[in-house]
Amino acid sequence: MKAYLLQNSSHALDESLENELKLKQINVERVTLPTDHEDITGIFSTREMGIIFLPSIWEDLYCVKVIDEIQTLKIPFETVIVGSAPSVQNLVLAFNNGLTAYLDSPVENDKLNRVMPRVAQRLKKKLTHM
Repeated sequence: MKAYLLQNSSHALDESLENELKLKQINVERVTLPTDHEDITGIFSTREMGIIFLPSIWEDLYCVKVIDEIQTLKIPFETVIVGSAPSVQNLVLAFNNGLTAYLDSPVENDKLNRVMPRVAQRLKKKLTHM
C-alpha cells in the first residue's frame, strides 16, 4: 500500500504520521500541496493507488475541495485528514464528500491502528468495484 503525504511549507503534516507509517512498513511519498485545489487531479492522475493524507485546511473548505477533486480520479484513492479538530459541521461535510477518516494530531500508533484497516478495506472495495 502507498501513502501520500500532501503538504507544503505553510501546511505541514505532523511528523509523527510519517514515522508511524514507516514503522508499519508503508511506502510513503511526500507530495507538494498545490495552492489551487483543482491542480490535485493533475498531480494524482498518474500515480499509483493509495491513501492520501492531507492537512486540515478549513478556510474556504479547502480540504473538502481537495477531497472532491480526488473523487473524480479514475485511480482509487482514499483520503484521511490530519490535524486539529474542525467544527462538527465541517467534519460531516468532509465525510459526505468522500473523506474516509480523520486523525487528530499528533498521530498516535493506536489511533492509526484503528483507522488503517478501515481505509485499506475501503480502498480494496473501491478497486474491486472499479
